[in-house]
Amino acid sequence: MFSSNKPIRSCLIFVLLALSGALLSTTSSAGAFATRPIRVQLSAGVNSTAVYLDNSDDKPVQIQTQVMAWRQQNGQDILEETEELIVSPPIFTVPPGGTQLIRVGSLQANRTGSEISYRLFLQEVPPEPPEGETTIGVALRLSLPVFIQPQQKAAPKLTWKAQRTSDNAIGLTLVNSGTAHIQVMDCSLHASEGGLVVESPLTSYVLPGQSRTWMLKPTQPWNARQLNLKARSDAGDLSAVLELE
Repeated sequence: MFSSNKPIRSCLIFVLLALSGALLSTTSSAGAFATRPIRVQLSAGVNSTAVYLDNSDDKPVQIQTQVMAWRQQNGQDILEETEELIVSPPIFTVPPGGTQLIRVGSLQANRTGSEISYRLFLQEVPPEPPEGETTIGVALRLSLPVFIQPQQKAAPKLTWKAQRTSDNAIGLTLVNSGTAHIQVMDCSLHASEGGLVVESPLTSYVLPGQSRTWMLKPTQPWNARQLNLKARSDAGDLSAVLELE
């Protein structure tokens, strides 16, 4: 496995595409390769699953894999090395127009009461430049979320909060006190009279027991004390009535 602290070659510039995977598509892509699905989920009693990597380029691509434990603290993602998941094969080459099957497996059942989260990284290994030539390479990287379900049913439990800031912006906070993640793609806030105050892409995961705050700039003057929220998520459409704090 590769280490994110050690560049593959000092003469390369790496473009790291850590893609959460928008649910509007069934694939996650970086340059010439893409994965199916864009998210890995293992349920109780199912300890492995398949991910397919497609190479749409006219050249072979070599890929290294790495799995990191994923947690959040104070709204920030924290990744740590782990050996709790197995990825096979750990390194492989996909021919032009070809597809590679990758098996992702858990070494043990999730006996906690909450979902466990990881990130699966798929890192391109650029080919060596011709002898005597100086080449600036571009290494592409995909990041897929991996969720291990507990034995009992897990679900997010959401609480929304809104606060007006001193510069008349809106601090929108989502608290997830449930046992499963939520991914929010976008949201809109309307005044109680029906006028649009702000709409914004969010594209963020909130893991169980965590929260995240977004600072939103209204597109027009507003003076509401109550806002109606509508949002899209991987759990479906969301709505809430927010009293400004």
